[in-house]
Amino acid sequence: MKWKVNKLVLILLAIAVSGVVFQIGSVLAQSGWIGGSAKPTYEEWLTSLDVHDKFKTELQQLNESHHRGDLMVAYTFLFHQYGKMDQLEALVKQREKGASWENVFASYQNEYKTFVPQAFDTEYLESLTSSTTINSDDIMIADRLSFVSGLSVKEILSSKLESGNTWKDITAELNIVNGSSSLPRVEITADQLEQFTTEDFPEDKVAEAFVLADKVGMEPKDVVAKMKKGESQENIMASAWSSTFSSK
Repeated sequence: MKWKVNKLVLILLAIAVSGVVFQIGSVLAQSGWIGGSAKPTYEEWLTSLDVHDKFKTELQQLNESHHRGDLMVAYTFLFHQYGKMDQLEALVKQREKGASWENVFASYQNEYKTFVPQAFDTEYLESLTSSTTINSDDIMIADRLSFVSGLSVKEILSSKLESGNTWKDITAELNIVNGSSSLPRVEITADQLEQFTTEDFPEDKVAEAFVLADKVGMEPKDVVAKMKKGESQENIMASAWSSTFSSK
């Protein structure tokens, strides 16, 4: 049962959430930045997302004409979506024109296709993981970057092997803001799955709620409750991040 649940969560991470990083959610939650009274400084936020120097410079330039808190909310959203830096200002401008963050996020989701993992040749995967420094996370990250950039997975992995660059540097070259070196890990037990599953809120929804809770630094039970009441994932993200970064 545990294997089944873990597999389900990994599928949801790849398909529905598209790049949630466990470390970021954990840092925010443990620091009390989300759902608590403490707020991160701008420098702490940059560190928590491990923002590349290239993007730090661009953020500083954008800060001259836009509210820093809005930039932080939009960048955090794009980070989890494996979005591109050149999409950031457009999201902020929508907000400045009066759109809610929920609608800004929903509009982005409607405009861009949902990531669907590729089916890889078994022999190719085995050759990668057995004879190189490439691991399973690297392959799935390359798959995600391939979807966004249009490059093939083989091109991306070959580039990484030949250059020796980190994912942080590779994604910066592709203008993708998420440069994480590993995929998220969300813990969910069979008991928790059973506890929150109902006829109207099936197992996949429970898993989605746990993933979302980690992303925004909330207790899973609170996110489950919100989703059961019909609150959208976009609104949950918007409420958490705007509350955390609104005063910056």
